[in-house]
Amino acid sequence: MAETDLHSMKSGSCNASCTRYSLAKLLRLFGYDVVVCVSRWQSSGKVPGGDHQYIDVLNYSNGNSEHMIIDINFRSHFEIAKAVDSYDRILNSLPVVYVCSLTRFKQFLQLMVEAVRSSLEQNLMLFPP
Repeated sequence: MAETDLHSMKSGSCNASCTRYSLAKLLRLFGYDVVVCVSRWQSSGKVPGGDHQYIDVLNYSNGNSEHMIIDINFRSHFEIAKAVDSYDRILNSLPVVYVCSLTRFKQFLQLMVEAVRSSLEQNLMLFPP
């Protein structure tokens, strides 16, 4: 699969959601079991509500199946105000498009949560802005 395949699936300008659905459609054409997932959460106190979309690919290999996660705007989810230099280095090392197994994704998220927490604590911020 090439980037040109994705460009042929969409016409005109396309936002992130459109790109996600076009990529999912293209993966289905290549024979993958794909779904675009949407997570939503309600606001609670000072935490605003929101949503997050990602692509879930069920990968079959050697008689086993494994969920693969594709996030096309991955790095932006971890941007924080007033980050310390060490966190900025971690952030800049992240890919914009992230593809990995669900298990590794959960492990990675735990590491990033700790990195965010450390950066906020070093800046004496109890909550992110």
